[in-house]
Amino acid sequence: MPTPDDLASRRTDLADERTSLANERTALANERTALATERTRLASERTLLAYARTALALIAGGVTLPKLLPGSPGIAALGVVLFSLGLVVAVLGVVRFAALVRRRRRGP
Repeated sequence: MPTPDDLASRRTDLADERTSLANERTALANERTALATERTRLASERTLLAYARTALALIAGGVTLPKLLPGSPGIAALGVVLFSLGLVVAVLGVVRFAALVRRRRRGP
C-alpha cells in the first residue's frame, strides 16, 4: 500500500506533467501563429508582385501598340488608355499592399 509521501510525490509529478503539456501546447500554438503570419506576409508580397506584373504589361502595351501600328488616332488613344490603366493598377497595388502591412502590424 502506498504511503502518504508516495501519493504526494505522485500528485506533484502529475501536476508537473500537466504543466509541461500545457507549455508544449502553448509553444505549438505560438509556432503555428508565427507560421500563419509568415504565410500571410508572403501572400501579400505575391499579390503585390502580381499587381506590378499586370501594371508593367499594361504600360508596355500602351507604349508598344502605337509604335507597332502608327498613324491611327484610335490606336494612339488606346495606347494612352493602356498606359494610364497600368499606372492606376500600380498605384492600387502599392496602396493595397501598404494597407495589408498596416493591418498586419496592428494585429487582430
